[in-house]
Amino acid sequence: MLIVLSASLLPVAVLLLYIYRRDTFQKEPFRLLAKAFFFGILAAVLDTAVASLFNYLVPQPPVSPLNDALYTSLVLAALPEELCKLVMLYLCIWKSPFFDEYFDGVEYCAFLGLGFAAIENVLYVLQGGLGLAVSRGLSPCRRTSSSPYSWATSSRWPASGTTSARNTSFSPTSSRSSCTPYTTSY
Repeated sequence: MLIVLSASLLPVAVLLLYIYRRDTFQKEPFRLLAKAFFFGILAAVLDTAVASLFNYLVPQPPVSPLNDALYTSLVLAALPEELCKLVMLYLCIWKSPFFDEYFDGVEYCAFLGLGFAAIENVLYVLQGGLGLAVSRGLSPCRRTSSSPYSWATSSRWPASGTTSARNTSFSPTSSRSSCTPYTTSY
């Protein structure tokens, strides 16, 4: 049992450490990052109820392999998951005065998504065995980058008002990873 848990949680721990180290300017408080991770776990629990509600409210399309795949992957998986993560992000972090840099949106969303991935990995690996741990071990990589809120929240204005990010944008080509004045060079 300990081996199964370790195999399913090790990739999550590695990615948490990697993302935490990427914040080079102003480290986020550990308690808020832990809170985001815990809220990701809560989002996974809430997802079960929301997916059941979606299954009840959204009529199932006529039976065909394509319709079934789309209904299952979009209505029963993607929409409830992302909705739950968005709600948890808002409840957990959105109004925090520490949410004041562009990378913060990426960092908090990644911690929240990895909390979701952690509980999901444990459940899948407990059900499918150690063979599944390898393929699920790559899943957290998707969790840290697939959330549509990650980059969107990283560009919102600071909640605290202590620094002004207005008229600035994140530049992935700049030598620093903080906000730089937006210039168009197209």
